[in-house]
Amino acid sequence: MNIILFCLPIFGKAVIQKLVDQGTPPAFIVGPAREHPSFNEMLAIAHSFNLPVLIFEQNLTEKSFNERMKELSPDLIMVASYSHIIPRSIFSTAKIAAVNAHPSLLPNYRGAHPCFHVVKNGEQETGVTLHLLDDGFDTGSIIKQVKYKLKTKETMGSLEQNIKPVVANTIADFVKELETSGLPETKKQAVGSYLKAERVKLPLDTIDWDQTSSQIDQLIRATNPHFLIKTQLNNKDLYLFSGRPVKSTSNKKRVGEIEAIDEQGMRVSTSDGAYLVTSLTYPYYWHGEPLGLFELGLIQQGECFSCKSE
Repeated sequence: MNIILFCLPIFGKAVIQKLVDQGTPPAFIVGPAREHPSFNEMLAIAHSFNLPVLIFEQNLTEKSFNERMKELSPDLIMVASYSHIIPRSIFSTAKIAAVNAHPSLLPNYRGAHPCFHVVKNGEQETGVTLHLLDDGFDTGSIIKQVKYKLKTKETMGSLEQNIKPVVANTIADFVKELETSGLPETKKQAVGSYLKAERVKLPLDTIDWDQTSSQIDQLIRATNPHFLIKTQLNNKDLYLFSGRPVKSTSNKKRVGEIEAIDEQGMRVSTSDGAYLVTSLTYPYYWHGEPLGLFELGLIQQGECFSCKSE
């Protein structure tokens, strides 16, 4: 089967490896545009499997790229976590189907950053959806869905790593099924209002300590490791990397107040209790446990973080 795989490094290597191992390797790989940060990495991955790469400069509407796709006339176009919208002029060149593997249970979490929003919203379950490409964004008819239960303290980064084999296995199984039985029956996505996974806009807002400790924990885990979420103390931005909800130990607390700093971390008051920060960065001075900052005299018990952006 003549397969052209559109992918990025995040899932690309695992998908290629699975397809190669089962004897259905892609004929060509299409990575991101040449100016994309992961262009060289994707090129290296494809070359490590001795697979040829189709290259475009800036976007998929380029005449030379479209002409090449028509010449190749693939049986299947397969997409795995891609950074460019694939136009009809491209996906219509597939003789059997053009299929996207999206890391959520559609129609929930359509968009560029589903793993971020799934963790931020405290979801217990997500998954992978195979769907036909159409003119919308993650709106095509569903072929197959595979569920994944989030682990305790899942971060955006861990979710991407843990769901990677689910994406690879789901694509590989589909390709095998397509070879033996043809394209399975599809169903249209339900119409209505669903949770979105819009592209994360940077810089992110500062932490609102008036939220619950669970909401703050979910936000910090959702930003780890790709984005940075900050809080402000004495006009300085501190970036938080890890922690957990705990009980408050203060009787007269202000939301955002540092209740205690010890070997366990830094306990900060929230609307419903407290959040124990266990890893943070203080500009130019510190990256690690809060106790080191305390010993340097840069943070003190009783000081209060600003709750929202100025």
